[in-house]
Amino acid sequence: MKPLIGLVFWVCSMGWVNTAGADSLDDIERKKAQVVYNLALFVSWPAERFATSDSLFHVCLLGSTSEGLRSALSELAAHKSVKGHPIQYQTIETASTAVALETPCHIVFIGQQLNADLSPLLTTLHEQITLTISDRKDFAEHGGIIGLLQVDQRVRFGINLDAADQAKLTIRAQLLVMSGTSLLGKKARHLPR
Repeated sequence: MKPLIGLVFWVCSMGWVNTAGADSLDDIERKKAQVVYNLALFVSWPAERFATSDSLFHVCLLGSTSEGLRSALSELAAHKSVKGHPIQYQTIETASTAVALETPCHIVFIGQQLNADLSPLLTTLHEQITLTISDRKDFAEHGGIIGLLQVDQRVRFGINLDAADQAKLTIRAQLLVMSGTSLLGKKARHLPR
């Protein structure tokens, strides 16, 4: 198993719970979209990433994702903002399109079905100061910033602090010190306990 460099696992208080089949797939996807939105509130992008104080906040879905997730993110984009920035949501089918956008995405959610070599994609996205999130297996361990995991009917996050640092993103301490968090890796050793 690859070392868990700079990973933090945190139990989400929202739950992403599927109790005895009570949540439909669409319900789970709506909760996942809400988690993505809430995570954006705990991350700071450098000021130069926004042309003005009310510039759009770009959220992109890359690769095959469920219709429920696309619909839920589209609905959030219509009614929410991130730190005063209106959300613009878009779906992107290929990795080459994602890295070639005139205005890079602030968040890219990478679908499980994307058939692309993640390493060069993540490197380019992080150079563009992009928060990468996915529910792909071992995403944060393989260089993504935030991996969503469903464990014991709850969402847990793998947060790769080294990847966040490479992308020049700051993750707020509140996210890192919540109950259930274990700090691992080179960057995590320097955080106060």
